Amino acid sequence: MGDDTVMEGGVGDIEGGQLDDGELRSIDLATLSGVLRVCDVELLLLDGNGPKAAFSSRVHDEALFCSITCGFHCRGRFMLPPDWAMLGFVHATDEVQSWCHGVPMVAGMSFTVLPEGISEFTLSAGTQITVMLLPVARVQRKLTELSLRSTPPAGQALSLVQLPVDSQALANHYLQLHAQLGQGAALQPEETDRLLHEHIQALLAAGPGDRPGFTRARRTHYLIAQRAENFMRLNLRRNIYMNEIC
Repeated sequence: MGDDTVMEGGVGDIEGGQLDDGELRSIDLATLSGVLRVCDVELLLLDGNGPKAAFSSRVHDEALFCSITCGFHCRGRFMLPPDWAMLGFVHATDEVQSWCHGVPMVAGMSFTVLPEGISEFTLSAGTQITVMLLPVARVQRKLTELSLRSTPPAGQALSLVQLPVDSQALANHYLQLHAQLGQGAALQPEETDRLLHEHIQALLAAGPGDRPGFTRARRTHYLIAQRAENFMRLNLRRNIYMNEIC
């Protein structure tokens, strides 16, 4: 990757951590998926708002930074390449409608995704997130540097952490980054290393109470919906294949 390659779409000014909804623009889902250029992404609209969003991305120091404001309710899934990881932060969302693998997503939550399998999510309209994609080797080196281990404490590919009050420095860093990306401002040369260090520090400092869970009923509902969706996806592909043969 080269440095400071910029991609923008429907980006407005951020004041007080909020993006003006008037700056959301209609885009096609292929373009929105293309923001995360190293990911294989699928998106499905769940409301009648149409695909409206504001986003900006920048390649800097072997990392891809993205700020996204989603103007529609959507269901999606993505898979990281085997040598990439994703770190991010949720600035705003509807915790009733938004989740990742059935676990509610709330404002003030950081997430760490390692390249193992498919990640599934649902985002409400108005969700604002900032993410950084970077080589997983850099994440593993930082984990080893700070904890003498190369995997997150929970040992899972997905780690969701509700940041405690004493970790607001990381939240403020992500908010500042969200604004910089939206305004097209230049990033500091050490931005990737600084954000990686602060993110992993917060991840390692999180206790059991900082890691969200879900009820048995919600887990059951998620698994049923997942099976139904997989069944529909499988049969849709089979029908398309049969039509192509005929």
